[in-house]
Amino acid sequence: MDMNDTTQRIHHSRIERDRQRAIQFLGAVGRSPRIFQALRKQAGYTQQTHHEGWQLLVRSLGHVDMDVPETVQDSHEEAINALNAWDGPNFSRAQAALRVRFPKHNEFLFKGLAQGDGVRSVGVVQAFLDRVNLLREQPGHVSPVKGSTLEEDREVLYLLESRKVVDAETEAQLRQWLVLAQQTDSSGEPIKVDDAQDQRFDEAVRDLNAWLIDWRGQARAIIKRRDDQIRLGLAKRRSAKAANDNAEEQEDNDFDEETREIAVGEES
Repeated sequence: MDMNDTTQRIHHSRIERDRQRAIQFLGAVGRSPRIFQALRKQAGYTQQTHHEGWQLLVRSLGHVDMDVPETVQDSHEEAINALNAWDGPNFSRAQAALRVRFPKHNEFLFKGLAQGDGVRSVGVVQAFLDRVNLLREQPGHVSPVKGSTLEEDREVLYLLESRKVVDAETEAQLRQWLVLAQQTDSSGEPIKVDDAQDQRFDEAVRDLNAWLIDWRGQARAIIKRRDDQIRLGLAKRRSAKAANDNAEEQEDNDFDEETREIAVGEES
């Protein structure tokens, strides 16, 4: 196998690995006040840090070239169909959960939005996720929902995550579909990705990897409860044999052979 092909394959493997690690880590911190407070008090992890991690994950999805259909046109149409199928039932489920308990947030998230038809679903889902992100970001440490509190914003986010409307994995998938759905122009011709776009994507991938090495390392040193380590993706559940042997199965280290081999390949 050509060395360049090997380096490219390993590079793609690391990108996908880091995406999955980020989804698990950010989801665990967002759902567990215990983990968040431990990282905040001992390592200075803040809401801004958390938001930065999400933004890096989203940016790492900005150029999708793994496990997608054969042509850009096919993936474009499939992404639109997927978004079109997603918005109706999930908007209905979200509104059913919010309408009585959090009416202000329900209006904030869905005002002017309705189930999209075909390509219109792209803009509708994008607007919905942008509003969810405002709740998560809480600019200026003030709720974007008039008359609401930051605590209520967090409760709404937790409710939407627990109902699997916009949990970490779902949001990552939706944003991937959005990228694919916008990957062709009005004529149906694939959009050419210029060198600057490629460079921005490479920077996003490196930034996400650096963020993960930093904060997974911080968490590995701070978080001692094994169930929390498992939630964060820092440890695996013991197998029956490992439990009998009183041994631990740890997740691979961030500075593993794969990462070192990539570095060598990129320098060559």
